[in-house]
Amino acid sequence: MAAPRFSGVQVREQHRARNKSSAPCAVMDVALYTFFNMCALRSGWFRIKYSSPAQTMAMIALVSVTGSFTVSGIDPSTTLIVKEVRAKDGYILDDVPQTAVINAGQTVTLEFRNQPMGSLLIRKVCSVNPSVTLANAEFKVAYSDGTLIGNSNGVYRSDENGEVRIDGLIPGKSVVVTETKAPAGFLIDAQSQTIVVQAGKTVTVTMKNQPRGKLIVQKRDSLTNQVLPGTQFRITTAAGCEVGLDGVIGTATLTSNGIFTTDSQGELHPVK
Repeated sequence: MAAPRFSGVQVREQHRARNKSSAPCAVMDVALYTFFNMCALRSGWFRIKYSSPAQTMAMIALVSVTGSFTVSGIDPSTTLIVKEVRAKDGYILDDVPQTAVINAGQTVTLEFRNQPMGSLLIRKVCSVNPSVTLANAEFKVAYSDGTLIGNSNGVYRSDENGEVRIDGLIPGKSVVVTETKAPAGFLIDAQSQTIVVQAGKTVTVTMKNQPRGKLIVQKRDSLTNQVLPGTQFRITTAAGCEVGLDGVIGTATLTSNGIFTTDSQGELHPVK
């Protein structure tokens, strides 16, 4: 007698040989649904075991369009333990085992539900003109318990559209987004933002960067109007804080005593 096939997985003949009685065989249906809208899922792996002796009966893949599979030819009065061991991509595993006692001529139905994961969209824009998106901003993204997200120690960089999209997030958990590097020509947004992941949905965070201002100092001869290179200026804020070479106050890129020297065009560009 040929071994039965379960959703394309052939059960070993030694398991089929367990049914030696003349009693009607029993049937077990297993269905997999999404957690919220009860849509059938077409992918998932299950392990089925006899409760006694504790041995694996089969590993079954969900491949039907109905999101279910049927195990037939089960010995009457058999107790089976069914556990989902791998969920469809984008869904959380329902790893709570279910037990079914299969009686003669009976069909027992088990139902497993998978909760869809959530997504996060980070948008990086100019604070003055939000229609201008900013590429190459860097962020650290982590759950609120400090667990880093992704495969790069939680580091993400905005793309050419000024966006970062992160999928596969755990619903109900809080995610903290912190900018670690601003795009060129913009000030960093030091204020972290926290969102709560929603199952099956995309939560959007918009972070804005203020563009840097510009200062150009020109040095010219008062009579001839010729440019004067090599002239030195000390530039500070009104409070006396020195301005750094990159235009940022109080950074490690300070000049010696805040002194800047005009270039060959007689100009200074301390704030770019």
